Amino acid sequence: MVSNKILAVLVGFAILLTAATTLLTLSKLDDIVGREIPVSGRATSQNGNVTFEVSSEISIILNTGTIDFGSGFVNTSNPACANNATLVAAEVYNDSGGNDCWTGIELPRALTLENDGNVNVTLDITGPNVIQFFTHSVQGVYTDYSSNDYEFNLSWKMRNNETGACNEFGDAGAALLYRPFTGSSQNVCDNFDYYVAGGDGDGQDEIAIDVEVKIPSDLYPGLYENTSIVFSAAAAS
Repeated sequence: MVSNKILAVLVGFAILLTAATTLLTLSKLDDIVGREIPVSGRATSQNGNVTFEVSSEISIILNTGTIDFGSGFVNTSNPACANNATLVAAEVYNDSGGNDCWTGIELPRALTLENDGNVNVTLDITGPNVIQFFTHSVQGVYTDYSSNDYEFNLSWKMRNNETGACNEFGDAGAALLYRPFTGSSQNVCDNFDYYVAGGDGDGQDEIAIDVEVKIPSDLYPGLYENTSIVFSAAAAS
């Protein structure tokens, strides 16, 4: 059995050892102060790094995708109509320069197209061949206009629906003149902007496609409709 004297000696030794260890630790900490050496819990570099990459996204949407001139006929009793009606779906609707040659009551506006991606794009349009559009009605009626002088047309032109949306107009001044649909791809805009929030004002992103149709009074009755006006886009160079 360990005597009380031995236990007292061991306790005293433990106290002295603890005190010595504490003094040594404090001495080392005091030595660290004032010197730029790494200590536990501190990063060896003061600069961090965060990296991410934004992918390009090409996206165009039709905000207004339908033009319907409605049901009617050419009002030949009006001498100002010259046996045809010219209807324009644009910023405002127009019937034959205000002469009201079409008896339909619909007031369609232009197609509107938005670049909702994050890159500028080159935009093309493909619409129906004019002759094919007028020679076939939806009911399947075929009329041969090849040997007759029928005054019909289906044309389009582009304009900025928001200022600066198209920075470079496409082939043949797409923003200036009506051009007939050909059934083939036609260039609309070479540099169609996308919207930049808080940008410098050149971030508007919507254009309009005005459509003009010229209807002869002797066109065969039926529904003339086309649902394949197609827009295609690629990243602008």
